Amino acid sequence: MNFSGSRALSEGLEILKSRIGVLVGTALIFYVILLAVMAAFGGTMMQVMMVGAGGDPSQAFAGMGLTIFVMYLLIYAIQFAQALALMRLCSDRHPVSIGDAIAAGFRGTPTMFGAVILLGIVGGIGGLVIGMVLGLLMAAAQSSAVSILIGLVGLAGMIYLMARLSMLAPVIAIDEELNPINAIARSWRMTGGAALKIALVYAAAMVLILVLFFVVAALTIGTSMFGAGGGAPNPAGLIGFGIGMLVLGLSVGLYFNTLIAAIHRQLSGTTNSAEAFA
Repeated sequence: MNFSGSRALSEGLEILKSRIGVLVGTALIFYVILLAVMAAFGGTMMQVMMVGAGGDPSQAFAGMGLTIFVMYLLIYAIQFAQALALMRLCSDRHPVSIGDAIAAGFRGTPTMFGAVILLGIVGGIGGLVIGMVLGLLMAAAQSSAVSILIGLVGLAGMIYLMARLSMLAPVIAIDEELNPINAIARSWRMTGGAALKIALVYAAAMVLILVLFFVVAALTIGTSMFGAGGGAPNPAGLIGFGIGMLVLGLSVGLYFNTLIAAIHRQLSGTTNSAEAFA
């Protein structure tokens, strides 16, 4: 199919504008769940430390290690479920329901875990082999220019792989593919003819985000410093910068979800207009 990067960028913004309420609401629900889990495990670790203080320290450390492992496992599970739930809400094929999105998010979490583990194993082995080859080439070349070129080629390869695998979340959340191997394979097939354009779309989005960061900094810290005669920024400027970064961070996170959903919509050919997201 003829993939359009500009269309994906604009439709991602359309999805964000039309679904901002449910997206923010769902994100906040998961943040509350995450904070509750961290608070609960924080209290558990304090109890383990107190028990260990009056007994065998080695047992206390072993118990804390297990507690930390379970805590991080749950944190990753919640983050995976959040990403999948937000992606589900960007779909034009499922009801715009926070409850449905959360259920789909947790339903797809084991699949996401499996896919990440598989990709980690393959990536670790492949990265080791490629890293050794590139290292040998750099050592043989003995040229800084060649080393920089090889490094850029390696970076381009990583970006290419990220583009090919970027449809993993929508494949799980929207297409409801719950087999991790099939989900990876489907993402790879979907992006095969448009990987370069997809990578350029993500690069363009990152440039835009960087520009927005500097705009927020200039309007808050920069303005306060200018008003102070070029000295240190005043507290109001710092507070404004913090609020601006919080809003920008949340907006950027949500926009990348809607952008990926817009790309997925084109690649899967489900609809022909951003009005389907209204």
